[in-house]
Amino acid sequence: MPRVANELVGLGKGAQTSRGMIRQELILKVAATLFSERGYDSVSINDIGFAAGVTGPAIYRYFPSKEALLLSIYEHLYRRWDDSLAAVLAVNGSAREAVEQLVDLQIDLAVDEAEKIRIVTAEDRHLPPDAAERFATENRRRLRICTDLIRHVRPDLSRDELDATVHALFAMINSISLKSDPDTVSARVREHLREMARSLVFTGDPLGASPE
Repeated sequence: MPRVANELVGLGKGAQTSRGMIRQELILKVAATLFSERGYDSVSINDIGFAAGVTGPAIYRYFPSKEALLLSIYEHLYRRWDDSLAAVLAVNGSAREAVEQLVDLQIDLAVDEAEKIRIVTAEDRHLPPDAAERFATENRRRLRICTDLIRHVRPDLSRDELDATVHALFAMINSISLKSDPDTVSARVREHLREMARSLVFTGDPLGASPE
């Protein structure tokens, strides 16, 4: 499965050592938190540097611009989406088992990468046009794969109904990323979301019971 290329995100000289790579990851994490909380426009390089414990100009040793930080966030999330989808496609089992794993992995992603999901939902307008189109193409490809997976367990649905089901499924799961602190999502809440998502796919009713 092709991955989103990383050519848009150049690494500064500071990221060429193990210690530098750790600092780069910290800066990226801090930027994701600030972009998610305040919005891209309201965050400066100096804000990111202060929160990361470095001077603003020092960030340019790791990222050439604030835009490069935003692109890195997109790249990181899209790579993880691709990894999750590859794991689903590698399932050596029934179509139902593959769809169940798709639900489980998407819930993990929505909880683990909540800040990044909030960012990619809101900040497309700040991407360069070529990058925005590339990510949109990747997203359409990913949705087509998910639609084809679900078609095997819901052959009764038309193409339009399948598309609607896939979009509703991801909207439902990703809604957990809107929590102010996803780290507080309990196992019980995750299981409840899991059952609703499975029921949506298998019965068309997110409030019903998923048949075993």
